[in-house]
Amino acid sequence: MKYRNLSGLLAGCIFLCGCTTNKHEPSVEVRPVYRSARAIEGALLVGISYGEFGTLVREMSKELVLARDRVKFSGASDPLSARILDKYGALLEMYKDSATVWQLQIQEKTYADELPALANKYGVSSAVVDRTDRSFGITSHPRYVNYDQIREAIWSKATRFQEELLPEVYGVFAALPAPQQKH
Repeated sequence: MKYRNLSGLLAGCIFLCGCTTNKHEPSVEVRPVYRSARAIEGALLVGISYGEFGTLVREMSKELVLARDRVKFSGASDPLSARILDKYGALLEMYKDSATVWQLQIQEKTYADELPALANKYGVSSAVVDRTDRSFGITSHPRYVNYDQIREAIWSKATRFQEELLPEVYGVFAALPAPQQKH
């Protein structure tokens, strides 16, 4: 008799555990955006062409728009998902900035107005150098641009940003101790 009750209790526990949601999974709204962002990061680790990168960035953009719609029109207020999606929006902007730099490199547009601003935004202002050359009695202003350095700085920042976002995505942030206030 004891074993029958114990086995029933065990079966009930297993059933209930299977029915509850795993709090360490990204929310339904966030999951597709998370996956598309991680797909970009994974592709960057092994190498990717400009065209493939553009496709992945567009996919992330699409998933972000759809996720924001789901949060907005679901009827249930979910400020946590909305906040995480806003952060993924910032991540998407970083990837779009790197795509812009890559496109300018392909088009050999060293004098594009956005290059110095993008380099400065990501802390590599030295990647764009304007020089004055007075050779042979002619003054010219050639510009040297290290496109790879700018892109790598953007991708590095994007990777760090995404790593910092992961605890929120997985709901782990609630289990972490609160930060200590400085006195």
